[in-house]
Amino acid sequence: MRGSIFILFGLLFFHASTIFGQEVVLSGGFNADSVKIGENVEYWLKIKYPQHLQAVLPDSNYNFAPFELASKQFFESKIINTEVVDSVVYILQTYEIEPTLYLKTEAIIFSKGDSLSIFSNPDSIFLKQLVSQVTDTTSLITNTEYVNVDGQINFPLLTYIAITLAVISIIVLLVFGKRIKRHFKLKKLKKEYAKFSEYITIQIRTLKEKPTPQLAELTVVEWKKYLERLEKKPFTKLTTKEIVFDTANKELESPLKEIDKSVYGKIVNEELYKAFQSLEDFAQHRYAVTTEDIKHG
Repeated sequence: MRGSIFILFGLLFFHASTIFGQEVVLSGGFNADSVKIGENVEYWLKIKYPQHLQAVLPDSNYNFAPFELASKQFFESKIINTEVVDSVVYILQTYEIEPTLYLKTEAIIFSKGDSLSIFSNPDSIFLKQLVSQVTDTTSLITNTEYVNVDGQINFPLLTYIAITLAVISIIVLLVFGKRIKRHFKLKKLKKEYAKFSEYITIQIRTLKEKPTPQLAELTVVEWKKYLERLEKKPFTKLTTKEIVFDTANKELESPLKEIDKSVYGKIVNEELYKAFQSLEDFAQHRYAVTTEDIKHG
């Protein structure tokens, strides 16, 4: 019986992968053949998919190892016949010392509540060597000037100081450890909420002036990511129905459905910004509840 279940899940996964794979094309690569350590290099990414699907390309939270993201530039979506073409250019840096570096990226495809990860083919880039091999003919500069050398280090005194500081640190942690941990946790939550609040305020103002499905999708994804960090729950992987059930908040159902109509149905609603105001109010409420739990925990 258990083997039959595994086979059934395998067939379903293979079927979904085949459908997505036949319709979606993801490609990417570097705009240069080589790069220096710490130097900016451009990496382009383009995805082509049917209009009935939704695609999310890597953002600032994506792991570009062995590279680090410096900046990015998304380009406006293009519709060619019945297909959508999205593209973005990432400015990357690396501090690795491998002679050849490889990178492949991932996009997430959504369709009727299902999602699938699509990967680009790996591209490579060479690391420029700044230091040539040292030969036997390399000459060294000698310095025969007198240098005053300090006396011997008092290791017993340093050991005593180190032990004393360690004992004091342990006492402080035992007495004030929970308060210190609570303080820094609240400080981190406050910083993250301030950053999110500033972001969603700007997005709501923009949606009020010029609502678009693309802007609505980016904003709701960032809202889910913030709640995911705050609540330690996988909001980015939950559907509207699952979010309403998980939060036990029926008031979220209406604004989330309105946003789904805009994102997946491409329906531009002039009042769409009000739905995001409701999401902002919910995030503010959850932030307040979480901070109070920590203060009295």
